[in-house]
Amino acid sequence: MSERNGGRLIELRGHPLVRKINRWMATPLYVMTIMLLAVIGYVCSAEIAVYTVYMFIGLYLSLLGDDYLPVMPMVFACYIIPSARNNPGVSEGSIFYPENGGLFILGIGGFFAISIVARLCMDRELGGMVFLKAKRKLLPGLLAVGAAYLLAGAGSGHYFDKGLQNLIFGGLQFIALVFLYWFFAGAVRWERVRTDYLVWMGFGYGLVILCEILHIYLTGNLVRLDGVIEIGKISSGWGNANNIGAMIAMTVPFAFYLSCREKHGWIYNFCASMLLVGVVLTSSRTAILGAGFAYGCAFLMSVRRSRLDGNRGNLIAHALTVLAVIAVIVVFWDKLLRLFTIMIDKGFDSSRRDTLYVAGIKQWLKYPIFGGTFYPIDYRPEEWSEVAAFTAFFPPRWHNTLVQLAACCGTVGLAAYGWHRYQTIRLWWGRKEQSHVVCIGLSVLSLLLMSLLDCHMYNIGPALFYSMALAFLEKCPDTK
Repeated sequence: MSERNGGRLIELRGHPLVRKINRWMATPLYVMTIMLLAVIGYVCSAEIAVYTVYMFIGLYLSLLGDDYLPVMPMVFACYIIPSARNNPGVSEGSIFYPENGGLFILGIGGFFAISIVARLCMDRELGGMVFLKAKRKLLPGLLAVGAAYLLAGAGSGHYFDKGLQNLIFGGLQFIALVFLYWFFAGAVRWERVRTDYLVWMGFGYGLVILCEILHIYLTGNLVRLDGVIEIGKISSGWGNANNIGAMIAMTVPFAFYLSCREKHGWIYNFCASMLLVGVVLTSSRTAILGAGFAYGCAFLMSVRRSRLDGNRGNLIAHALTVLAVIAVIVVFWDKLLRLFTIMIDKGFDSSRRDTLYVAGIKQWLKYPIFGGTFYPIDYRPEEWSEVAAFTAFFPPRWHNTLVQLAACCGTVGLAAYGWHRYQTIRLWWGRKEQSHVVCIGLSVLSLLLMSLLDCHMYNIGPALFYSMALAFLEKCPDTK
């Protein structure tokens, strides 16, 4: 019976309409459609409705899709959809708690997961041993980091201080870092993938976050009567100002890539500047530094590419961008100073990060092998959430990837991360010098640099994007 049904599905996948739909799902238009649904879900607080639509798209892929590439944009869209009123760290009525809708979301996710398993078991071309034997060069290093997460605090005497929560949280971090890389490396027919698919994904979610920032400003009463932005009110359903700023900062290189590759490149050049403005509006100093780094590097590379290609329109757009920035600073200097007073007053204040880092290093020295668990022991970092159900599970973090690894996972964690980082650098260095490779590398680098001042790699979402970017960087075919 199953073989007969499998044969019918194979026949259906060859139907002209199905093939046309599958071709569309491999295009930027599909990616932008997914992102448009994300904006609607955020603005209308219709997360469950959009998640359900995504689930049906996923079921279609499991039945009739060529592969699971179209799931990529949905994964990240799911993370950035939650609206401010459904932030689980702020509202006890969030739909992500079991009694408010969390069980339904978990249910449709589980239903989709079952369909994936069924497809991979039945499809001889995409699943089975073909899937399991797919090359995954970065997997050893990723598994080492994941194992360090699971062993965080072993031998410290505090591993079970909070029951199994330390193991569960470490497992969640393991899954966020490793699973998507492992899955997409084998569940995608990479020989058919556009080299700019991830670029469009990054550009699309950058625009989604920009729309969310504008929505926050329009509805959140952030600007006081004296013209000062209240940074504490900048929050979405999935993160605060630092999280939002970092995520949009990572997307800047993608806009510059498209400015050099697409017709009417000046439009994407303008979008890159708008993404940078979006970061500035978050007033996150770390994100502004990361975005400034990404923008500067991508801007110079775009100018170089435009000169080599003789793209006068793009060169003019670059020149006008510089002039526009200078004009805005000169004309609105006083208003800009007043608007960002709180951020400027902080200046180079570390917001107690220096004290935090010292405490984290002390915890590492006290528990040098496997660290002292993800839940701090002698020193407790400040927590931004006041919702007990949230803080009971999500531990406060150390605002630096290396300090986090040392304090929580010890020398074993640092060694595993060092191996993984060596593997990624070797892979990136071994790829041909192509624009999409450089673009992805610059985006990931900006994330890693910002994570030296914040805890982005442990906020789930950035780790999900990082995992998919690694799969794309390794598996996407070279082009001339």
